[in-house]
Amino acid sequence: MLLRETLDKIRSSPDPRDEENTKFQIIMPILGDLGWDAARHEIQYEYEVGGKEGGWVDIALMGPRRPVALIEAKRPKTSLGQHVSQMLRYAFYEGVDICALTTGLEWWLYLPREDGPPMERRFAVLQVREDPVDPLIDGLKTFLARGNLQSGEARKQAQQVLQAQRRAGKIEQDAGPPPPRARSSQKRTDRKLPTGFRLWGEHHTVSSENAYSPGIDLLMKVTEMLYQRHGKEVAVRLLNTKSTTGVPYASLNPNNRNLEAPDMGIYLYIYLNNAQACDRATRILEIMGHPSSSLEILYD
Repeated sequence: MLLRETLDKIRSSPDPRDEENTKFQIIMPILGDLGWDAARHEIQYEYEVGGKEGGWVDIALMGPRRPVALIEAKRPKTSLGQHVSQMLRYAFYEGVDICALTTGLEWWLYLPREDGPPMERRFAVLQVREDPVDPLIDGLKTFLARGNLQSGEARKQAQQVLQAQRRAGKIEQDAGPPPPRARSSQKRTDRKLPTGFRLWGEHHTVSSENAYSPGIDLLMKVTEMLYQRHGKEVAVRLLNTKSTTGVPYASLNPNNRNLEAPDMGIYLYIYLNNAQACDRATRILEIMGHPSSSLEILYD
């Protein structure tokens, strides 16, 4: 069965009752579509890890000589956060490239050998029911497909994603607080927020009046200006472009991470912080053939 068909079936089925059903109703069909074959001993169940003080993980995906990924399964609606530290400790001990905590419907993917606290080693969260199906398929194939894991390509792609996420976080953190103003009672913030931008000689203000952050308001306005110049070509290109993290720029389907752009007939991905939204606005300009220097972002 094709992965798309498997995911459609999972989306329309009730939640599994427990961990065992999660493994065999959801995880194993997905792994089978990603090229893993239990009959060739590429999938090991209840794999012993961690030496004398270790334990067992539910699934090990095997390379020629050692596991290349570990997967710990939990029943749906389990809080995965409380299991992260142990999973990373086992994965680090085994030297695997990637490890995953999953309820079958939610996948947390990690690079266990990277530096930093656990949450800084997580490079992807995949939601089987909520995410648009195309980027979901891309994420599963990129990071968990047999060929990519056994060749090391999955780890390479995951490192690029994690580095991009860290750069985006550092940009926002490094923005720092605005300089103090004399005789001002205005409350200081710990991050600079965009107040406007200049594009093609025109000045525009941005705000959070519509319950979206100023960065998202900027992203929407820049995209609308591009639509005025290029028409439906903007929608076509954004629907067929993904970021370095595998996240689409736009979708035809609404969800809680998308905002409708009615004139274009698409939904822009807006699950972004201010710095990420500003970076994405610049990138969309480049996608449409304009130099990034044409956009000047203004801060308070």
